[in-house]
Amino acid sequence: MIINLEPYIFFLIALISGNTLFAKNTFRATIKDAETSEPLPYATAVVNGTVNGNATDLNGFVTIQNIPGGEQTIEFSCIGYETEQQKLTFPLSDSDTIVVVLNTSASELGEVVISSTRSNRSIANIPTRIEFIGMEEIEENGMRYQNPLTPKHTVSAVSMYEAEGEWRIGLEAYYTSKQPLSDGATGRPYWILGAMIEKIWKHFSIYANCENLTDIRQTRFGSIYTGTITNPVFKDIYAPLDGFVVNAGIKFKL
Repeated sequence: MIINLEPYIFFLIALISGNTLFAKNTFRATIKDAETSEPLPYATAVVNGTVNGNATDLNGFVTIQNIPGGEQTIEFSCIGYETEQQKLTFPLSDSDTIVVVLNTSASELGEVVISSTRSNRSIANIPTRIEFIGMEEIEENGMRYQNPLTPKHTVSAVSMYEAEGEWRIGLEAYYTSKQPLSDGATGRPYWILGAMIEKIWKHFSIYANCENLTDIRQTRFGSIYTGTITNPVFKDIYAPLDGFVVNAGIKFKL
């Protein structure tokens, strides 16, 4: 008896192709300044044609989940930088973090006179540092405008304790006050807290890092886009989009 396996083979190929197409993938990238290679916090990465996106953290790192298989275009943007697009085929052959560099925008403003009401008061007492930064304004033709996405006040405090060769503990706190947005609205103030602890032995150490302990996310304040899902218009991103994050690891000394 001869069994025709051709239909089964086609069915198996179709099943594998379907699983690849509808599989949900994760994209990881670090967005940096093209000239300085410094990470860009609060830059955005969005899958074109969707509202699936995220903003980078303070280290320029961003993660997008639930990306369908196949060719997708990821758009990277940051205020003051040119928008970058990359076409990628998912699943990616390399699961490592991709490095994306953005060039500063070549657009220029007309002649303006800039006067600053910014006051910098810094208290440095190592290992603790506290910094206060006031609001910046722009004066043009005798009229004053508050610079969009510039909070009236920001406060940062970082404290580090270290018992040499045994422990390292760090705490950080950042406050951002209300700030005007480009659409005329006003962003909400928020606190971001973080903590780090590391236990050190002779040849290795174990660490844990907690970010955004207050679980601040702009999506908790309201929607980050207007329009439809197929044609979204994104609002200004002024607060984190990632919530509470914990990462841990082991470091070896060779």
